[in-house]
Amino acid sequence: VCTKLLGKVSSRRGALKLLLQQIIIVERQIPDETKREELRALEIYIAGQFRHVIEDEASWTARYRVDELSETNRRRIDIARRALENHPAPSVEEVAAATTTLEVRLDEVDRRMSPSGIVLTLLTATLRLLAVAMLVLAVLGMVSTVAFKGGLMARVLGIEVVGVKGNPAILVRRLFRGSLVWGTVFVLFYPFASPLRTWLPLEYGYISFAIILGLAAWSVWHPARGVQDRIAGTYLVPR
Repeated sequence: VCTKLLGKVSSRRGALKLLLQQIIIVERQIPDETKREELRALEIYIAGQFRHVIEDEASWTARYRVDELSETNRRRIDIARRALENHPAPSVEEVAAATTTLEVRLDEVDRRMSPSGIVLTLLTATLRLLAVAMLVLAVLGMVSTVAFKGGLMARVLGIEVVGVKGNPAILVRRLFRGSLVWGTVFVLFYPFASPLRTWLPLEYGYISFAIILGLAAWSVWHPARGVQDRIAGTYLVPR
């Protein structure tokens, strides 16, 4: 079990990070006897197999320098040191029992440390960064909806948002239209972008981007009246 976890130093650091993340995930769940046993097994396994990695200051300064203020990374360091304090000298029998208890979790970590698992991790991180960018875009989009009639992009392109009778859409209608666009983006991408939602599968990101791309394609195919305009009762016309 977990042969890749005990390889070269860089791999051990990566495996330690994944195991510490496992503890964070378990601690968020409703506590029961099984969860407490898993937490104890994780601490014993980490203390028994990764003591030298944890005590090596380079394990933290080299890996976390860029985002050293990250709450998640500080929590990982605290959990790792807590494991050493709670289990200063775990016996061979304790480590073996912990390995048996964590067999499924360790196999999952082992899989994620494989070349295909690393590629999948990088892809997930990339999608999460794109999701964060979409959230920022959504916030800016709502601000521009208020600051500019119909949004900044409509102003730059010389487009006016009008109602059914051809008059400029009132503020409430423009806000409703903007919330349909940017609110959808926010609702779709916030769960995937949030660091607290690491349990969401990669497919959630695929589906979210597919929905947004589909809506964007509809707007390109029907430039005068996208889905949001049909719902809000608005049209796009040249200024």
